[in-house]
Amino acid sequence: MAEVYRVTTAGLLEFSGTFPCKSPNAMVGEYCSVPHFILDRCAAQKTICSASNSVVSGIAVTRRFLAASIFGKPTERMALAAKVIAEGLQSVLDNVRPGVVCEELANAWKAAISRYGVEKDSRIG
Repeated sequence: MAEVYRVTTAGLLEFSGTFPCKSPNAMVGEYCSVPHFILDRCAAQKTICSASNSVVSGIAVTRRFLAASIFGKPTERMALAAKVIAEGLQSVLDNVRPGVVCEELANAWKAAISRYGVEKDSRIG
């Protein structure tokens, strides 16, 4: 992860580098379900060599925004989670217009994801 951070902040001859809004994250194997997980040495030693999939956030940086890369084939559960999140987000975007309050958008999110039996009582996302 140190090398990822060095490369993404160094830039190229044609493009200057910049620091990201936060440190890179790496979710590997069973840790793919943990958002914003900072890969530590113990977790890396246990999973990185045998993991069937991994997610690295911060593999590319532009204007301090991080881009994530997914390596390996997602599990069925991961694919379903992506589908649920995409449908929930689309439902929110379909309801955005002047005068709509955040509570209405949260309700659109909750209605969309509840069709899959998913509940999320914290923020949208």
